[in-house]
Amino acid sequence: LYHDYREMFAREKLDIVSIATHPGLHRSIVEAAVAEGVKGILCEKPLALSLTDADALVAACRSAGCVLSVNHSRRWDPAHRKAKEMVEAGLIGDLVALYGFCQGVKPFPAWTADEEGPLIHDAVHLFDLFRLFAGDPTSVVGTAVRRLQPFRVEDDSHAIFTFADGLSGVAMVNELTRYNRFGIEVQGTDGVILIDGDGPRWWRSVDRTDRINEPTTQIEWYQLEPEAFPALPTTSSILEAVAELVHCMETGATPSSPGEDGIASLEMVMAVYESQLR
Repeated sequence: LYHDYREMFAREKLDIVSIATHPGLHRSIVEAAVAEGVKGILCEKPLALSLTDADALVAACRSAGCVLSVNHSRRWDPAHRKAKEMVEAGLIGDLVALYGFCQGVKPFPAWTADEEGPLIHDAVHLFDLFRLFAGDPTSVVGTAVRRLQPFRVEDDSHAIFTFADGLSGVAMVNELTRYNRFGIEVQGTDGVILIDGDGPRWWRSVDRTDRINEPTTQIEWYQLEPEAFPALPTTSSILEAVAELVHCMETGATPSSPGEDGIASLEMVMAVYESQLR
């Protein structure tokens, strides 16, 4: 055991490091690791508390040839990967909108840092998923306010991101509840995919217009009907992330969530803050 990570790096000559501290410490640890020859880093999200630090640590890894993977854990989750495949295969038609919710409880025994509000601590996962399905956003209108909690950070946020072709992503993020919820709904012209705490589900639009003249109290029209979500492998996202990191170190491939993705999700948080300021 070490009290100083610099001493650990100097003595152990490590190949791989997992950085799971509070984000304000990430930059200094990454820079110390690459200076001692570490070849692969799995860094927790958010990548940093500022874009300056995020840019610097990504640049440090790039210049040293160190593979950097950011733990946007749902990038390796079988359900989210399958949902991405289903969207690309056109199973729900053309994308119409994304809706995400992220609700947490603070204070929480494992989370006491008052520099991390729900946007930077949790919503980076949601914003990364928005990018997974829709690419990079072009603009955002958002709020970040303190409604109830006595912390120095926001406890409530609503944001609307705009993506290519006018696609929108709506995010509800707060720390106002006595329960935790996280989920994303991917809406298409012909169906919906929802992944939340109850697992992945999807619905397909079915043409019922042939029933419109049947004697019924309910007018039949196009309606959503549930479909069986494809079978998924039982695997651990974190194990997949580590295995991928080793593969990238050995082959030169790019991780599913490289440092640039860590910067991008953090940019989306900062854009919401900037929208609130303006």
